[in-house]
Amino acid sequence: MRKSTPKKQEQELKVKKQEGPKPRPLLYPETVWEEHWKGMPEYVQGVQSVFTSIVVHFRSEEDLKDFAARIKQNLTKSTRSIWYPERGLHCQTDTTKHYVDAEGEE
Repeated sequence: MRKSTPKKQEQELKVKKQEGPKPRPLLYPETVWEEHWKGMPEYVQGVQSVFTSIVVHFRSEEDLKDFAARIKQNLTKSTRSIWYPERGLHCQTDTTKHYVDAEGEE
């Protein structure tokens, strides 16, 4: 049995890579979702930008609790960021809108 040369090994490797299942696309092609979106309302994300951000340092846990009380938000040593005023869990710009089905149920 002859030894394979590096070039032959490289060619064999390329052939092995081509064999097997083809990779699936990460996202559906656009035409797949379009067939299911007929008659659906347009969705507008809205601006989600930040005006400015600041870093605040506290000398003690008591100072942190005092600050949390003043801004009326729950802050702990693990808190990494907040919105002021508080925006809720979903960070929607307009929280007055919500989905209602045909029977008027939320």
